[in-house]
Amino acid sequence: MTEEKLRQMLQKGFTHESSFVERKPGNFKDREARKTIVAFANSTPEGQESVLFIGVDDKTGKILGVSDPDATQRKYSQVLEECYPPIHCQMHAVTLTEGTVVAIVVPASPSKPHFSGSAYIRQGSRSIKANEGQYRELIVSQVGKVAVLLRYKRDHTLIAVRGVNYKLGSLKPFAGGGHVEEIPDCKVEACDGITVTLLGLSSRTSFSESLERVTIEFDPVRNRPLLLITAPGRSSSNRD
Repeated sequence: MTEEKLRQMLQKGFTHESSFVERKPGNFKDREARKTIVAFANSTPEGQESVLFIGVDDKTGKILGVSDPDATQRKYSQVLEECYPPIHCQMHAVTLTEGTVVAIVVPASPSKPHFSGSAYIRQGSRSIKANEGQYRELIVSQVGKVAVLLRYKRDHTLIAVRGVNYKLGSLKPFAGGGHVEEIPDCKVEACDGITVTLLGLSSRTSFSESLERVTIEFDPVRNRPLLLITAPGRSSSNRD
């Protein structure tokens, strides 16, 4: 959204609060600003933008302005640093006869969901900020087999992995059919909701597989979980 369009919205009074427009005076609290920006980033449809106007009376729409536009922009840039994952906004100082308004333009975000603070996890005796991979695992940790696989990872569970008409890690069907490959001693290294990465303990080799081709069963002979992995393009229900 251009600065000229923002100026026109302010001049014509087109700042009525809605799902995608918010107006606040210059003393808007940091915590509330962060919450508003996060809500915009999580809710704005693709191809649209939301705007938070700072320096406008939230009840009447009257232009109040801010005393120091540069300081105001720095302040809300710091507010944004607390959001996770990062939210990429544009800030404009829009000058009118009545004063200068800071407009924070929030686009649709491909990285949602966002939170108004960092996600923390425990590492030994410390609480640390989750990195991007750890954050994604937190997001998907309650979803179906992802939750099971992440529990295996957390508990260092020993699992068996079997390729059905498929050479594990190859991403290609096995020519000739009828092939079964098995690794009896694996552990889950990572699972992001799309793929699972497994480590064969004997070979110390890692390989990744698509979750849609993974079925979780149990190996009663070895008394451990068993992952059945089918070849790309084949359903786990169509096993050889």
